[in-house]
Amino acid sequence: MKRIVHYLNQFYGQIGGEEFADQEPILREGIVGPGTGLQAVLGEKAEIVATIICGDNYFADHQEDALETILTMTEGLAPDMFIAGPGFNAGRYGLACATICAEVKKRLSIPVLTALYPENPGTIRGLKCFAVRYILWKHPSLPQVCVRRCLSWERWRKNCLKAGKSDFQRKRDILPRDSV
Repeated sequence: MKRIVHYLNQFYGQIGGEEFADQEPILREGIVGPGTGLQAVLGEKAEIVATIICGDNYFADHQEDALETILTMTEGLAPDMFIAGPGFNAGRYGLACATICAEVKKRLSIPVLTALYPENPGTIRGLKCFAVRYILWKHPSLPQVCVRRCLSWERWRKNCLKAGKSDFQRKRDILPRDSV
């Protein structure tokens, strides 16, 4: 079974709203908030072993320290995959999701996933940083598509590279137009 670490901001991490946006990174064992729905989709294939929660303002104002803390926490859990968000169209949260995913990918060389609207500022950051990226649009089967694509990311990436697809073409392949 694959081990997943999930990143959330203070709101989705069930700490509180803007008044708690200065929350330093904390580690919670197991599933928190939207991780419940994600775990239901993952089923027996993977398990969310821990959730890292950090305030939007804290991450934006202390990015280097927050990143180092989050990376250290993640590394200590030895995950097979890292999921951040979903960040939807939330600016600070989207930037945090994309930045953290890029650094986790770079340092730990594991698959990463985040879900951002195309107009989210984090999408642009993600497009510049990810070797493999998952920028997701609205889709009726979105959770299932995300998980299936991520759990088989290495095979999918290799097939894209073999086919000579550019980064843009690979991004467009993430959500198939036909049935899942």
